[in-house]
Amino acid sequence: MAKEPTTITVQDILRGSAHALTIFKPEAVAKLETEIYLKRGKPYLKCYATGKERPAKPEEIVRQLYVKLLMDGYG
Repeated sequence: MAKEPTTITVQDILRGSAHALTIFKPEAVAKLETEIYLKRGKPYLKCYATGKERPAKPEEIVRQLYVKLLMDGYG
């Protein structure tokens, strides 16, 4: 199935959630935003660790930012 273009931001996904992005660099959040795409009308992203498609829910956004932080920091 083809990926649909998106203009969904991380802030759109986190709206109304208790998750905050204050501990992550703005560059990391911006990079993750570019990797969000729509599939069947819902936002998805590819997991940094496994490469699998995952629904871009608030907890998944935070998880992916942590995974990226750990991968960049520890290899």
